[in-house]
Amino acid sequence: MNVAADIAHEIRNPLGSIELFASLLKKTLEKEEDIRRVEQIMQAVHLINERITGLIATMVKKETCKESVPLKSVLNDLLGPADLREDFLVCKLPTEEIRIRGNERLLRHLFITFIVDLLTAMPAGSKLDIILEVKEDSRLRYADIVFQLTASRRPVAFTEIVAGMNLPVLHHIVQLHEGFIHLDAHRIIVSLPVET
Repeated sequence: MNVAADIAHEIRNPLGSIELFASLLKKTLEKEEDIRRVEQIMQAVHLINERITGLIATMVKKETCKESVPLKSVLNDLLGPADLREDFLVCKLPTEEIRIRGNERLLRHLFITFIVDLLTAMPAGSKLDIILEVKEDSRLRYADIVFQLTASRRPVAFTEIVAGMNLPVLHHIVQLHEGFIHLDAHRIIVSLPVET
């Protein structure tokens, strides 16, 4: 079972990168013909990714989520160097590292899926803000990863965007990490317990 999950992860991680960079490429294209080609690539990758994710979600058990995962480093790695990021991708990370106990591969998939789906669906002239911060309640510290679209300094409504996302699988990944997803009209917040 673990070998199959490892193989599925090894296939899915490069697919996520292909999908992310294809969505970034699409934003820079002008010819409709080129845009359609990139969209076909993205649809094919998305379909393969969904099937593999479904397979992994059925195989992964809670006990597999045991490694220390540096969230800031994972997000920086996924988004690439800050000086090479596009103007429409704004990332606000704390100076210190934030660690949680979990499965880094699943978390990478979770973040890539949110980022690609939001970049693909965001209206022209919008920006995707990704914010990592620590919040505390009476008993626990949580790492909040906030995904928010803004257009001309106003938040973009998520109603239609969220409808196209594969939320059951994403929710399952967050639950495996003892976290939760909060959706409101203008943002998605993934909350995960901080490692103690």
